[in-house]
Amino acid sequence: MHDMPGIALTGIVGISVYNIALNTGEISVSAGVASFLVNTAPIITALFAFLLLHERLRLWGWIGISFVGVTVTASGHERASALIFEPCSCSWPPLAQSIYFVGQKPYLRRYSAFQCTTYAIWSGTVFLLLFSAGMIREVQFASFNATLATVYLGVFPGAIGYVSWPQ
Repeated sequence: MHDMPGIALTGIVGISVYNIALNTGEISVSAGVASFLVNTAPIITALFAFLLLHERLRLWGWIGISFVGVTVTASGHERASALIFEPCSCSWPPLAQSIYFVGQKPYLRRYSAFQCTTYAIWSGTVFLLLFSAGMIREVQFASFNATLATVYLGVFPGAIGYVSWPQ
C-alpha cells in the first residue's frame, strides 16, 4: 500500500495536530470563542478545495461562507489578535481539520471512506502516544466518573461518529 504514508500524514494532521491545538487553545479562550473558531473549518475547507483542488462553489456556497461572525466574536476577546497568530490557538484546529479533509480527497478515489478514516485515526492515535508519558499513573488515580466520561467521549462521538459518517 504505497499510499499509506500520505494517509498517515493526513491522520497526524487531522487527528493529532487538531486535538493538540484544540486542547491547548481552549486553555486561553472561552468555550464560546473556541467553539466558534473551530467551526470555521467548513470555510477553510471550501477555500482549500477551491485553491488546491480547483473545485467550484456556487454563489450560495460563497454567500454562506462568511468571516463576519468570527471577526465579531474574536474582536470581543481581550486578546483577539492572539487568537489567529498564537501557536496552538483555537484558530489552528480548523486549519488542521481542513488540511485533513482536502488531503484525504485523492485517496478516496482509491480507498473507501472507512479505510481512509481507519488508517488516519490509527496514525493520529499512534502519534499522540508520544504525549502519553505518565498516562498509566494518571488512569490509575482518575475518578470513576472521569474515566467513564473519557471512554464515552472516545467511543460515541469519537469512534462511532467517524465510522458512521455517511459513506
